[in-house]
Amino acid sequence: MRVRIVAVVVVLLLFSSIGSVLLLRIALFDQLDEEIGASLDREAEEFQLLADGVDPRTGQPFDNDLSAIFDVYFSREVADEGETLIAFIDGELYQTRRSQSVPDPEEYRPTIDYWLSLEEPQSGVINTPAGPTQYTAIPLIGAPSDGMFVVATFPAF
Repeated sequence: MRVRIVAVVVVLLLFSSIGSVLLLRIALFDQLDEEIGASLDREAEEFQLLADGVDPRTGQPFDNDLSAIFDVYFSREVADEGETLIAFIDGELYQTRRSQSVPDPEEYRPTIDYWLSLEEPQSGVINTPAGPTQYTAIPLIGAPSDGMFVVATFPAF
């Protein structure tokens, strides 16, 4: 009789432990997704504010000078862990800043081609050769050239 009671208690503890670990895992992954989304939103907002503002080096509006916008932005930014910041002008990679663990942009070229095809700002999750990636892509369409700013987070790295 005692052995059965101990066995039932052990089984109940085992199931409650497994259930707790699974629920905690789900909650932590949800929290991670929310933090990544907030980080992407902050980076996009910082970039938009800069692009709509004035060049601190000259005190004049940027006037669609994408290279000046990107130069100022990248001179002030450091990529967070698992994050990459990418700038394109006329479809060509202009500048990138990434954490050490993130793969080189050429390793997920099909994803970059997709981002370059966008005509409207977009956020989402996309599968890349480097794993699932959360991103925000902001196309900059104007004269004399078109550009694209992408901030992406690779949670696997």
